[in-house]
Amino acid sequence: MSYHGTAYLADGKDPQRMGSAHPSLTPYQSFPASDGFFILGCGNQGLWERMCRVIGRPEFIDDPRFVTNTDRVTHRVECVEALSQVFREKPVAHWVRLISDAGVPCGPINSVSQVIGDPPGAAPEHGGGSPPSGSPPA
Repeated sequence: MSYHGTAYLADGKDPQRMGSAHPSLTPYQSFPASDGFFILGCGNQGLWERMCRVIGRPEFIDDPRFVTNTDRVTHRVECVEALSQVFREKPVAHWVRLISDAGVPCGPINSVSQVIGDPPGAAPEHGGGSPPSGSPPA
């Protein structure tokens, strides 16, 4: 909200709705996989390049539309579509494991039934797990 509030105070215009996307970072949003959705956050150039390599698309790094974050934001539709085509090929668990293991922030977007049905202590990357010790009760 702080980003949107600052932009509003600067120009007096309400921001456009962007769903889960971030207005100044691309890719930084949810993506479809073959069996659901996951969230991906490439907050800097290093994360972008690491993600491109680990998903098997190193050519995206040198694509003139995607070279810098500014380029990716300018060509957001094309960038998101190119990634979506790749991610639709395999399930959420595949992408989350692969991308997370590379140190790039991402995680599954679980349904309520997946969250409720996931036993306490399950792996955090699957939406389960106990809160860290010292955490306030929910």
